[in-house]
Amino acid sequence: MSTDPKSGASALLALSLLLRGIPEETPLDERNRDLRRRIEQMVELRGVPLTPAERQRVAECDDPALLHRWLGRAAFGGGPADVFRDDDEDIAGAPVPE
Repeated sequence: MSTDPKSGASALLALSLLLRGIPEETPLDERNRDLRRRIEQMVELRGVPLTPAERQRVAECDDPALLHRWLGRAAFGGGPADVFRDDDEDIAGAPVPE
């Protein structure tokens, strides 16, 4: 177990990115913008390098379900191939609820 305070702070920030809710009254475009920002922060915290094409893919996505899926994968997945794979399973292989 790491005793580095920086790694503990990063883990807490990562958890807050996952668990922090977005109020339902928030307009969809603002919700999506927030999710995109969280995905980028999560991969940055984990030290996962994204290519310009992957960053563009996140920036252009307007599907909140897909953004939520990517956020969960960004937290628990391996690299970008895990985060952005094109299937209907979460990182553990369980079907993603609709």
